[in-house]
Amino acid sequence: MGGSNRKPKPQTYQTFFEYLLSPNGIVEIPIVTLEQAVTPLIPLLPNIRTYVRLAKDKCNNPSDGLTPNESASIMLYTMGWQPYDQCLYMVLNRTIRSKNCAKLQPWLLYLKLFLTALTRLPSNQMTVYRENNFDLGQQYELNEKFVWWDFALCSVSSEQISLAETKTRFSINCRSVKNIHKHTYFPSDSSVLILPGTKFQVVERIQQTDDINLITLQEIQSSFLLTTQTFHKKSQTLFQKYCLPKSRSNRLFSMRKPSSASVTFRQVTLRELINAFDDDWINLSEQNINDRDMKFVVQKTIANKRYKRVRLANNHITAQGALTLGKSLQNNNTLQFLDLRNNSIGDLGMQILLPQIIRSNLKILKLESNGITSEGAQYLAELVRCNRTLTELYLSQNRLGDVGVELLTNALNEDKRAHADHDNKDVAPKPSTLQHLYLGDNDITDIGIGYLANMLKSNRTLTWLWLSNNQITNPGLQILSSVLINDNFTLQWLFLNSNKGIDDGSLDTFASLFKYNLSLKTIYLYDCNLSDAVKQTLHRLTRYKRDFDLEV
Repeated sequence: MGGSNRKPKPQTYQTFFEYLLSPNGIVEIPIVTLEQAVTPLIPLLPNIRTYVRLAKDKCNNPSDGLTPNESASIMLYTMGWQPYDQCLYMVLNRTIRSKNCAKLQPWLLYLKLFLTALTRLPSNQMTVYRENNFDLGQQYELNEKFVWWDFALCSVSSEQISLAETKTRFSINCRSVKNIHKHTYFPSDSSVLILPGTKFQVVERIQQTDDINLITLQEIQSSFLLTTQTFHKKSQTLFQKYCLPKSRSNRLFSMRKPSSASVTFRQVTLRELINAFDDDWINLSEQNINDRDMKFVVQKTIANKRYKRVRLANNHITAQGALTLGKSLQNNNTLQFLDLRNNSIGDLGMQILLPQIIRSNLKILKLESNGITSEGAQYLAELVRCNRTLTELYLSQNRLGDVGVELLTNALNEDKRAHADHDNKDVAPKPSTLQHLYLGDNDITDIGIGYLANMLKSNRTLTWLWLSNNQITNPGLQILSSVLINDNFTLQWLFLNSNKGIDDGSLDTFASLFKYNLSLKTIYLYDCNLSDAVKQTLHRLTRYKRDFDLEV
């Protein structure tokens, strides 16, 4: 809820709003559905479609004569979600304060719908309140006149907006405020909204004994947006009329810690999202879920043992969230698929989480891009050694290195499994169930390939090995090829793409592999360092291999 401390010159917002109110802005564009209006905003607000759906579900029969899309556009503006600085009203007001017309472009469809809705609401004369955790007392001189340019959310009750660290409290006597409480998500929300371009005068400024600045403002001129001809007038005349030398941008949208209301709203939105999934799987990817959310999410998705497949990819889960998740997996025999890609679980999270997964019925575990190093690989090794059900393990885009690969391959080496001195007396080792192993982009060199080749001599369950984008060269490829020709007859899919160390010198190795190996069905070699001539030769060598796919 904050802006800039600077007092902008009269023309600093002029070009910005001239563009907004020009034919190139919102004047001539059509009014569309809210879903269509937010489509250009998805790169800025990746999760916005979730909140659009929640808003539209609440706006089937809106008040004040608004259409469902108009009402939902207001409701969407009032919603707060995590990260708090990336919800719509924060980003929109930040865009306005940037005064950059290019940044306004993706907002035009939404602003057309939003402003149409606001101008259809009656203007109200009332006293409204706003609090701020910045000390703004010195920025508002007695009798000073200025213009606010943000879409300023306020409340009709000062009791509902108290902040723990309040430094400034505004009491604002308005004559054109928009009462939007019938278009907010929570019925108890008493929000009102002051339009950009509203002019005020400071009529009182008091320093209270509790170090809170009490500033009383009087509206002296309504926003130009309320003029019925606004969208068709020349913007220059509007700004000459409304921009004064002492116009300023306000600091009403400063960052603050989530209030209890925002936490409650967060749980409501997550609950509604979860309830939308009726089957035995649920997708909560890209929902900005963090450790604070995990207790609620786990309770609703995993602890109740309802879902077989849970996706939590592309969130903000760390080792702390993994602790919450691990507890929920105790005695859970339902969950079979868990997607944790692109989080920040790390080695500590592996230490916390994997002992619980060992005793689960999980079949597919996705851990790509979680900052796992060779330290975490020791826990992964224990998982693949002792788990009875795991068939697919996704570990690409981590930092396992050759040391991590050695730990994993020792656990998958059937000869070593049979002769190991097992410390875990409760879980006796059996042949591995793992069929698919993804190790792309893990800084694996030919040394790591040696460990993998040694494992493949005895392993008879692995059918899929993903090694793309590593540091494999021709000698490493030769080691792997020798084992696949002489010792391993079960691997069917091999992915070596994007290994720049594999070049034309590997032609003879591939020729032997294609001729003598009978189990491989697919090999990926694209984006290696192979010339067009060698690629053509490889295609000729595999032309008559049945049920074989070469991607080069």
